[in-house]
Amino acid sequence: MIFRQNIKNLTIFLLFAFLTTLSCSSEKNKTFKIGYMICNSPKETEERFLALNAYLERETGYKFKFYAVDTVDFEEAYKRENFDFIHTNPVLYIILNESYGLVPMVAEKNGIYGARTFGTIIVKKDSNIKNISDLKNKKMIFGPTFAPFGYITQLYILLKNGIDPYKDLKTIYQPHHSFQHEKIIYGVWFGAYDAGTAPFLDLEEMDKEGKIKLDEDFRIIAKSELLPYCTFSANKKLPTEVIEKVKKALLKINRDTTVEINNERVNIFKKAKIDGYEEINDKDYDKMREILKFINFPPYQKF
Repeated sequence: MIFRQNIKNLTIFLLFAFLTTLSCSSEKNKTFKIGYMICNSPKETEERFLALNAYLERETGYKFKFYAVDTVDFEEAYKRENFDFIHTNPVLYIILNESYGLVPMVAEKNGIYGARTFGTIIVKKDSNIKNISDLKNKKMIFGPTFAPFGYITQLYILLKNGIDPYKDLKTIYQPHHSFQHEKIIYGVWFGAYDAGTAPFLDLEEMDKEGKIKLDEDFRIIAKSELLPYCTFSANKKLPTEVIEKVKKALLKINRDTTVEINNERVNIFKKAKIDGYEEINDKDYDKMREILKFINFPPYQKF
């Protein structure tokens, strides 16, 4: 009787161990989809973040499928592909969170303000435009409509100061295709426009790369508050342990972190053009929500 009981217990133990191993193996080989918002161009986005995908695969044991998605197409792509993780600007995070629910994970650190930046309105250093009221009847170049620090925050600043750009400016222009923020900065620098909108982070990067001399070439006549920029968030349907594992891997990245991709060992900081990640909470986006509501912008627009 004791022998039979021992055999039964051993059988149950071996079955449990087999199922546990099978479950772990299945989870380890699971493939998750990451949708990356295109930053400056599809090629640049791939060059930056395919290495990050490889790093996440190494650290978590999961597989990750890479998608580079245009800002205006992101919601449709999210619905169609049912992304597990997304890397977007804060406006897209808020829009998707409102409709589908997301789990905020980390914000990307870059530049002197870390995981935050601000929107600016710039003019040439020698411009006679001194403040926002001087912009009336002037030619102004804006970033793409969904750009939080190239359009949204600047529209908010203008409206709060009594200027409706669609009524009070002489000309409004938004450049198309790749590297739109650089086109704005150059458009002001070369005198094609009287003023322009730009994320301070882009001004920082161009100054660092020697493309402009920020203090010598431009004046900032208005700027927004510091707000979170690029954000990693997760589909709320994912298991908590999966989200936490990916989050932990992202927070672990430092300036010495490398990964091998295409037979080349690359530094994640340099390849992805980041300074790491920091933990973020949904309430950190409340100020951006206020701005979107004020300018009557999705997901809060009232027709």
